[in-house]
Amino acid sequence: MSETTPTGTQKVALVTGGAKGIGRSIVLHLANAGWRVAFCDTDANVGDQLAATAAGLRFIAADVSSEPEVARCIADTVEWGGRLDALINNAGIAD
Repeated sequence: MSETTPTGTQKVALVTGGAKGIGRSIVLHLANAGWRVAFCDTDANVGDQLAATAAGLRFIAADVSSEPEVARCIADTVEWGGRLDALINNAGIAD
């Protein structure tokens, strides 16, 4: 079943840190639930590979520690999806 709004359009999410680990699981879960999902990550190779696995996925190479890059991610998501219904802030730094 596709997740839609009252007007019948698909919902759109943006997931930060979405190329690997928990973020990847969130991306795939939302896609399987019928959402269009944009996701950003610093790992372009893995991000591109994930985006190619399913329709309705868009990868944005970005570092969310940079405010201009975050703004670009949001703008790109809205341009691509026509809206933004959910933002999942998953990105983090592990030392």
